[in-house]
This record gives sequence, structure tokens and C-alpha cells, in this order.
Amino acid sequence: MIGIIRILENFISQPTPDEDTRIRLRWLYIWFVISFIIIVFLTLLSFVFGIWLLVKFGIVMLIAMIITLGAARYFHNFDIPDLFLINFNTLWAFFIILKLGGIPYCHGLIFVGFNTASSTILNNRRAWSIQTFSLYALTIIVAGIAQPYLKVPDYFSSSLNILYYTMNVLWMSGTVLFFILNYLKDKNLAQEKEKKRKQEMDEFKSHLYTNITHEFRTPLTLIQGMATEIQDNPKLSAERASHMILRNSRKLLKLVNQMLALSKLETGIEKANYIQSDIIAYLKYCIESFYSATEAKGIRLKFKTSFNNYVVDFDPEKLESIMTNLISNAIKHTEEDGIIDIVLKKKEAKNGNNMFEIKISDSGVGIDKDKLSKIFDRFYQADEALDHQSVGSGVGLTIVREYIHLMGGIIEVESKVGEGSEFTISLPVSHEAPLADSINVLSAPRSESNITHESIVHIANTNAPRLLIVEDNPDLVSFLQALLGIDYQIITASNGEEGLEQAFDKIPDIIISDVMMPKMDGFSFLKQIKNDIRTSHIPVIMLTAKADMKSRLEGLEFGADAYLSKPFNKQELFVRLRKLLELREHLQQRYSGFEIIPETTETRIQKEDEFINNVKTIIQEDLSNEHINLDDLYKQMGMSRSKFYRKFSALTNMGIHKYIRNYRLHVARKILLAGTLNVSQTAAEVGYSNISYFSRIFKEEFGINPSQIKPSGT
Repeated sequence: MIGIIRILENFISQPTPDEDTRIRLRWLYIWFVISFIIIVFLTLLSFVFGIWLLVKFGIVMLIAMIITLGAARYFHNFDIPDLFLINFNTLWAFFIILKLGGIPYCHGLIFVGFNTASSTILNNRRAWSIQTFSLYALTIIVAGIAQPYLKVPDYFSSSLNILYYTMNVLWMSGTVLFFILNYLKDKNLAQEKEKKRKQEMDEFKSHLYTNITHEFRTPLTLIQGMATEIQDNPKLSAERASHMILRNSRKLLKLVNQMLALSKLETGIEKANYIQSDIIAYLKYCIESFYSATEAKGIRLKFKTSFNNYVVDFDPEKLESIMTNLISNAIKHTEEDGIIDIVLKKKEAKNGNNMFEIKISDSGVGIDKDKLSKIFDRFYQADEALDHQSVGSGVGLTIVREYIHLMGGIIEVESKVGEGSEFTISLPVSHEAPLADSINVLSAPRSESNITHESIVHIANTNAPRLLIVEDNPDLVSFLQALLGIDYQIITASNGEEGLEQAFDKIPDIIISDVMMPKMDGFSFLKQIKNDIRTSHIPVIMLTAKADMKSRLEGLEFGADAYLSKPFNKQELFVRLRKLLELREHLQQRYSGFEIIPETTETRIQKEDEFINNVKTIIQEDLSNEHINLDDLYKQMGMSRSKFYRKFSALTNMGIHKYIRNYRLHVARKILLAGTLNVSQTAAEVGYSNISYFSRIFKEEFGINPSQIKPSGT
């Protein structure tokens, strides 16, 4: 019995095409086990009562079930042997019914036949169920017709018939009810699980399309923008602009080619196109194209091997794609002063075959242990596994793995967070492909990494507003500098962390930020900008490919002042910038007066109201002091002098010295209108010991001498 259960467990554990099939097979096997146990019990009971015909019936049934199980194990399929068992049991039950004297004296075996026929429902095959029930119905009809000619055995009694009839009806009715309820429960759970899976898949697809859109939109933004600039501004350097257009069109082509390559790999169309040549020379050629990128980032890139040349078979196009993806990832996730080592060496596989090994190791941020098994999955963002911010199309490492498998090799990865990653490629050595000229091999497509990103910048005058651009794409930064460099003083940052440092240090007048960036994404950056008193007043435009409504609402929730999708219209960008600066002018009008600031429901303005009111309170507390200690003011506000000055002047359009002067004068005017103090007392109250100086600046501000102010009501 234990052996039968183990065999059934092996069948249950086999992979199935879908959840419905798994549930169906599970309950079919459970039905089989329960039936086997009941038949054993009834056979033993028949032996005790001496009903030998039923003993024979049970023994034959058990033998048939064991044979069925053996056949299922041999054919690795339970369905067809089970159909044979059902039909055999139906005919065998029919034969025993006839021997017992017909349907009235069948000991309930008519229900055994029905129970057996019902199990075909679990096979989920309509034709099989129709055939089995037809055979069962035919046996009942024949038994009914033959009833007058059948003889009841002498040892058979009516009490035994009732006993067996009752037991068979009870166990079969209970079994059927148990199976119906639990099978339906399992089906409902499976449907809920499938519904959840589809929902997760929809979310996954939405996330995937967002990331792919981001990859496509940035190059499209630059191509469209530079083409428009050339058309609108013929004096623009056509050579530099054309380089940018060409570079980004190549990026688009590369993305499209990656998607097509993955499609070919999945359909089995892609084949390896081997040549025989010096792989060392080719690897050096591939790696050479990354030297300028690593130098610009301050990373040391080294290629090491213990021999001068190594002629083997390889596919140059696929090897170039593998190296480009792996080295690009290493550069992306390695900080300044980091190291990337590439080592080529020979090795012998466990099966004795010769192989060569390429190791690419870096001193970068590393990958979490629980992420390593997923980084080669299609559309899984490996860099998102690293910091949850960096974005890619999610196909690069999948293509790497598939290309290596296509060439009969394997790829392994080891990584530790904070220490770096090491990818090891092992490929078989062969010398069967045609020899190729090294010069022809080295004409393979080059990586884009060696192309420098030249900025097209116009210098604005020193009185122009300060604009901070937080964007990780150098081409897009150059394009925005070209568009806005005349009207704004440009400050740039390549990620959210750097952008935050620049914002706190420089206190710009306006910020343009991408959303999907390394180290700190745009939403986290925006949240910190808006929650910090030093920068909460700065308008922020979110410029990104994440154009879905959820992302827009998220950005606006965090306090984004505008949201532009790539590719953007430059005129719309100009208008947005101008309108946001006009909004700052409205704030300046709000805070340039000295009356009580009216209440507002806007959270963003409430924060600035609180800032100005705090400044007023500090000034008011020391108003009679002729020389207010501004260092104490800065300290109480929690800001340095320069940062306070930039924020305060952005909100009031005046320096703190002028603001304090005007504040004193407006308080003095209120005192004089109240008539509680004379001119000299009023001057002393607001911090002026020199009456003539007080009178002179009072007249400059209000057009009349303080002595001419008449108290209200007089």
C-alpha cells in the first residue's frame, strides 16, 4: 500500500501544463487510493462472511488497479491506463451482477459501476465520459433484460444483500460528496490564484512597458529635439547636433535589435555563426571601446591573459553583445576609483572537454544574494535589484545567457553587496569553423561607449535665474543646456543624490528632474526637496518617460509643480518654466508686504508662510535692538547665511537687511497711527536712535514725515 502511495506521489509531483490539470490529477489519484482502500476492506469482509464471489470480485479489482498503476508508471501517463481500468471494472461488475442474480441482488455493485464511470469526469475528456457512461448504461439495460433468466446463489441471503448494499451506497455517496466539495474548493482556489497571477502579470507588463518606454523615449526626445533645433537655429553646430542624433538613433536601433534577438532566441531561429580566429585580439578590440567611458568615470579597466594569442571558434557578433552588456553593467554599478578586471584563461571541464573562460569582475555595489537567481530572467531589472532605482529594458542579461547557451557554454555569477560582482563565462574549445582574417573580424560593430558626450552650452548672464537639471543621460543634459543656457544659469547633477547636494548648496530658482535615475529616483529627490525648509519653495518640473497616470499622480502628490513627458515640446517647456517663475513672483508679492499673511489651504504655500512668519517673529522679538544679530537669526532658522539669503530673497525679492528696514518702518507707521507713542519714542521702539535718519527713511518709504502721521480717529 505504501508503495502504491509513493508511486502516486511521484505522479502528483510531476510538472503539469497548468494549475487545473494539477488539481484534476491530484483528485484522480486521491480517488484511486480511497477506492483501493475500500475494496481491500470489502474484500476482507467478504472473506469473513464467506461470500467467495465477492472475494474474487475484489481480488480481480485490486489486481487490475495494480496493473494500471504499473502501466501508468511505465508510460509516464495515468489517463489512458485509468480509462482501461474504468471500462474493465464496469464489465467485471456487470459479470458479477449477473452471477449474483441480477440487479435486485447485486449487493450494490450497480453503484460501484456508477462510481467507476463517474471518475472519468476527472479526466476532463468529454468523449471518454460519454463512452464510459454509455457502456455502463448498456450493462444495466442488459442486466435488466436478463433478470428473469438469472439465478440467485444458495449461500446468498437478503440480510447480507442489505448490509453490502448499505455499505456500498454509504461509502460511494460519501466519496462523491467529499470529492465534489473539495474539488470545487480547489478549483475556486485555483481560479483565485490564477486571477491573482494575471493581475500580477498585468502589473508586471505595465512595469515592463514603462521601463521599455523610458529606454525608447529619451533617445527619441533628443533626436526630435536636436532636429527641431537645427531647423529653428541654422547657426547651431550641425556637426555636434548630428553626432547626438546619430548616437541616439544607434541606441534606438540597439534596443530594437535586442528585442528582435530575444524573439529569435525564443523561437529557435537564432543560430551561432562561428569563425576561427584569435579571440584575444577580438576581446582587446571589444574592451578598447570602453576605455574612454571608464576614464571619464575614474574606473580602471584591465584585461589580463597569460598567453599572446589563442585561436578558437567563436561567434564575433554574439561575443561582442555579451561583452558589451556585461562591461556596461559593470561600469554602471562601479563607483569612481573602482576596478573592472577581465581575465581570459584555459580550463578543463569535468567531462574532460577543453574550454576557455572569461571572467568579468568589478568592485561595484554588488547584488543581493536572493536576487542572483533572477538577474537572467527576461525583463527582470538586474540594476533594479541593486538599488531599486536604476532602469533598463531588462533584456540585456537574458540575451547574454541565451547567447552563451546557444554556443554550448554556461555563465555563473558571484556577488556580495558592497564588494562587487564576478561573471564567469565558460565556452567550449573547438577548431571546426573556417579560418577568418583578424582584420575582417575586427570590423565588427563597435560599442557606443567610446563616443564622448559634448555639451552644446550657451552662457547666460549672471543675473539669470539658476536652473538645476537632474538627469542621468548626458545627451539630454547637453540638449537642455543648449535650449536653456541663454536664459538660465545651468547647474547639473547626474542622479538624485548629487542633485540633492547641489540643491542644498546652490539653492536654485527652479529644478528640472528626471524620475528614473540611479542612486536616488526623482520621486525620492522631489520628496526631500519639498520637505526641506531650505528648498521647499523651489518649483520642480518632472521630466520623464513615465507618462502613465499613476506616475503623474505620484509626482503631483509629492509636490511636483509640473509634469512633462518625453519626448517633450520645447515650447511647452519654455512656457512651464516661465509660468513657474511667474508663480514665484506671486509668492514674492504675498511676502513682500508686512501685514498678516492670509490663510491658505495649499500645503506647499503653508510651509513658506510658516518660514516667513518665523522670520518675522524672530525680528519682532529683537525689534528695538538697533543692530539685530543676523547670525542668531540664521542659527534659529537652521540655515547658513548664503542658503538663507537665497531662499529669503527668492520668496520676498529683497535681501534680509532691506526687509528688516522696511519691517521696522511699517511697524513704526502702525504705532504712529495708533497714537500711543510720539515720533522719538516710536523710533526707539523700532530700533532707531537717530531721529533725523529715521524721519528721512520714513519719508522715502511713505512719502511723508512721521510727524505728519495723524492717529486714527482724530
